[in-house]
Amino acid sequence: MQKRSLRSTLTLAAVLLGAAALLGMPAAAQQVEAPPPPQQQPEAAPPEQPEAAPPPEEAPQMQMPQQPQPPDVPDVVATVNGEEISGEDFQEAFMQFSQMMMMQGQQPLSEQEVLDQLINTRILEIRAEEAGIEVPDEDVQEQLDELAEQFGGQEQLAQLLQQQGIDPDELEDMIRQDLRNAAFRDQVADVEVTDEEVQEMYEELREMGEFEEGERAEIQHIFIEGMTEEDLEAGQQAITDAYQRLADGEEFDDVAMDVSEDPTTAQEGGRMELERGMLPGMPEFEEQAFEAPIGEVTEPFMSEQGWHILRVIERHEAGTVELEEVEDEIRDFVRQNKQGEELQQWVEAERAEMDIEILMDPAAEPEAPAAPEAPELDPDVMLE
Repeated sequence: MQKRSLRSTLTLAAVLLGAAALLGMPAAAQQVEAPPPPQQQPEAAPPEQPEAAPPPEEAPQMQMPQQPQPPDVPDVVATVNGEEISGEDFQEAFMQFSQMMMMQGQQPLSEQEVLDQLINTRILEIRAEEAGIEVPDEDVQEQLDELAEQFGGQEQLAQLLQQQGIDPDELEDMIRQDLRNAAFRDQVADVEVTDEEVQEMYEELREMGEFEEGERAEIQHIFIEGMTEEDLEAGQQAITDAYQRLADGEEFDDVAMDVSEDPTTAQEGGRMELERGMLPGMPEFEEQAFEAPIGEVTEPFMSEQGWHILRVIERHEAGTVELEEVEDEIRDFVRQNKQGEELQQWVEAERAEMDIEILMDPAAEPEAPAAPEAPELDPDVMLE
C-alpha cells in the first residue's frame, strides 16, 4: 500500500534505501515470531548425490533506464527569508528524486517540482526552528538502530555509508532534522481519524483486491549454491554438515546465519515468507514449503539453484485479510492523507508570507529517457 505523503525532501535514510537497491544490497527480510528450536534429528547419512544437471541458461538481464543528468544551475538556486538553497543541494536532490522515482517505475520530477520541494522543506525547517522543537537523542538513536536493522546490522550500514561517501554524523543530523520536521508537521496538521473513515478505506481497498492473499508459508531456509558440477559436490558436503549441526541440536537461526548463501535471508536466520506459485522454476522448493510437516527440519534436497534445507514455521490459507489485521496501517494511511491536505494549504499560505527569491530558470519537464523493452524471462531459470 503506497502512502501519500507531503514529506518534502528525501532524508539520507531514504537515499540509503535507494542506494542499497542499486548496489544490490538487500534489506532484511520480513521478521516473524521466533520459532522453537528444531526437533532433535537422528544422525543422518549424507544425502545421495543425484546426477549433476547441466547448468540452466543464463537469464537475460534487465537493464535500468539511464537516469537524467543533473542540470546546470547557479551556485544559489533560491533564497527563503534570506536562507540560501545551494545549487549543489538542488542537484543532489534532483538525482536522489530521479533515482527513487525510477526505482518505483514512475516519471522523474521536473526541475520545478524539485525546487518546490526544497523550498517547502526550507519553510518547514525555518518554522520548526522558530517553534523551538527539540528532538531527544534517544529518538535519533532509535531511528539509527532501525535503519541498521534494515541492512542486516551496523557493519552493513557502515559499509553502505562509506560507499555513498556519507559521514555518520551527517546521517544523524539529517535524521534529527527529519524528526523535527515531522513533529512540527504534526503540530500544524493535528488530524483525527474516525473508525468510520478506516472502515470506508478498508472497503475501498478491498474492492480493488488489495487484501487478497494466496496460500502462504512462513519458513526458515538454508541454501548452498550448486549451479555447476564443482559447486554441486562442494555444496553436498556443506549442506550435509549443516544438516548434521541441526541434528545435533543447534538452532536453525545460528546455522543459517553461519552457512546459508541466500543473502536476503541468511542474516534473519533464514526466515522468509513464500506464497504458492512464487517460484515456478523451483517445484521441489515449493513442495517442501507447502507439504513438509510444520516444525520439522527437512532432509537436504536439490533444486536447479542448489542445495536446500527447510523448516516450516507456519502456513496460512488463501483468503482476504481482515480489517483487524491491517487496521493500524489503514488508520495511518488515512491520517497521512488528511494531514497532507492540511499541510498543503499551510505551505501555500506560508509561501505567500515568506520572502522567496528564485535564482534559476527551471525546466518545466525532466528529460525522461525511454526505458528499454523488458526481455522475455524464462521462469524455469529465474529465482525470485
